[in-house]
Amino acid sequence: MRTVNIPNAPPAAKITSHAMLEFMRPSVTAIGRMLEHCVRRLHMDGQAVSHVLLGGPYAMSAFLVNEIRQVVRDLCSVNGGEIELVADGEPQDTRLLGAISHACSMQNPA
Repeated sequence: MRTVNIPNAPPAAKITSHAMLEFMRPSVTAIGRMLEHCVRRLHMDGQAVSHVLLGGPYAMSAFLVNEIRQVVRDLCSVNGGEIELVADGEPQDTRLLGAISHACSMQNPA
């Protein structure tokens, strides 16, 4: 059980871990579908994905990271090579990684 603040609920309302995971499942499923779509589309264009960056609060969720890690593993065969999942929950780190990635892609256009 986890204690969470739920507006207009009795104090110290309890929610099971299972219920919390079920709340997150639609979002996790949508992220997985989006990743699959992107990898397949890039593969059709003759490109491959090397990294998937999962940032912000979602990267702090072990459930989400594990689910996306499995999606990424499953997509390696479609991708034609390994895909590394990078999960960083610190917003400033995520922005920095994105800026570096963008700068590298500008220097080495595909």
